Amino acid sequence: MAFERDWGCRLMEGQSEFQRARRILEVGGGDFRRAIALAQAYPDKQFISIDFRYSTEAKQNVASAAGLDNLSFVHASLNDRLFGPETFDFVFSIAVMEHVAELEVFLAEAFAILTARGVYSFFEAPFWTSRTGHHFEHANPAVNAILDAYQHIGLDADGMRAFLASCDKLPFDPETCIRKIYHRPDLSRLSPSETRRIVAASPFTIVEWTERVDGHFDEASAIAAMQAHGDRYTLADFRVGGVFVRLLKAG
Repeated sequence: MAFERDWGCRLMEGQSEFQRARRILEVGGGDFRRAIALAQAYPDKQFISIDFRYSTEAKQNVASAAGLDNLSFVHASLNDRLFGPETFDFVFSIAVMEHVAELEVFLAEAFAILTARGVYSFFEAPFWTSRTGHHFEHANPAVNAILDAYQHIGLDADGMRAFLASCDKLPFDPETCIRKIYHRPDLSRLSPSETRRIVAASPFTIVEWTERVDGHFDEASAIAAMQAHGDRYTLADFRVGGVFVRLLKAG
């Protein structure tokens, strides 16, 4: 079965470092469709895709890729430190970095497993400070129509509970929403500027940092939410929905 290369594949394929690489790691493979599509398209490259959980769809896709001898799957997170130094020429992730709580540790490990002149390339979205950055069904328009004013930032868990209680006919369970917004250990809850400061302090050299505007940005609501957190955020943080980044292991 052939898997179609999606926008994330094309984003990686467009980089010269990917084209030169022979050993490639995908972090946070999800359903693994992306890794399978790339392995099918580049039989001369060796791929490993890792994720700390396997969905039913992921298991089905792993089974369908059994005939690919240039692709392996590992049930783990990068912070489990399974790989030796300088194992990969290219590391990438799509919509994973917003779920990395210990970003400094993660970046140190990514740096360690890359060869000299290797690249870690990632697309991160949505940021915690974007209007859809609440990480509870944030791709669902019905949910975003309710959580449409940065309530995940301006309110604490009790405030969110009271807000949801005031809403009519919620299309979701309010306690599930509160748990996934405030009590998940797999969220960084970092703004773009906070993330960039951590990345800049890592051993990597930033080759590219391209920010994408949040199409749902609302200035008045952002200012109100920002005021609940003193000087932690800037209005510019709220304007960013995602970022494409290329990090080089110089040497």
